[in-house]
Amino acid sequence: MTGKGLDVSSATASVSGPPKPYRQLMRHLSRWLEADELGADALGEVLIEEFLAERHAAGRQASLRIGSFAPLLACLRGVGGDRGSG
Repeated sequence: MTGKGLDVSSATASVSGPPKPYRQLMRHLSRWLEADELGADALGEVLIEEFLAERHAAGRQASLRIGSFAPLLACLRGVGGDRGSG
């Protein structure tokens, strides 16, 4: 983690497929967390659902689902940062 945001490089290290869109999504998520003064340690499924709902309301990628964040949550679980469904 860098500051209160996400360390995008480590979160994307295990992602297969094109990494650029995923990195852009993680940067947006990081800025969203920072705006609420939250760190990656607060991130879990509920918070990601809130993030996705706000993105959808703003007209951005309504096709994203919680499963899109599985690599990130797995990475956070590995470092003890994921709060699971809370």
